[in-house]
Amino acid sequence: MNNIKVSVIIYVLNDVTHIERCVRSVMSQSLRELEIIIIDGKSTDGTAEMLKKLQEEDDRIRIIDSDAGVGLQFNTGLRAATGEYIGICESDDYLLP
Repeated sequence: MNNIKVSVIIYVLNDVTHIERCVRSVMSQSLRELEIIIIDGKSTDGTAEMLKKLQEEDDRIRIIDSDAGVGLQFNTGLRAATGEYIGICESDDYLLP
């Protein structure tokens, strides 16, 4: 995707309860020139499967597997980001329209 304005970084570890709402809230934003970078810390509770399902719906989603750790996961996402600006959304948060 060209002209990415915002890279939204979401780091997650075993949060299947909240991750779908979180990701869908980013997917539904009016700004289309964004990428959604999800850093999964090797979840074992179904989170990874949910992320793959969401990725099939939206080609702006990139999933990166990582070791667990907020700092490590955040830095991994930061290195992968290509947007002009960076946004952060924790897996149990969601964005309003």
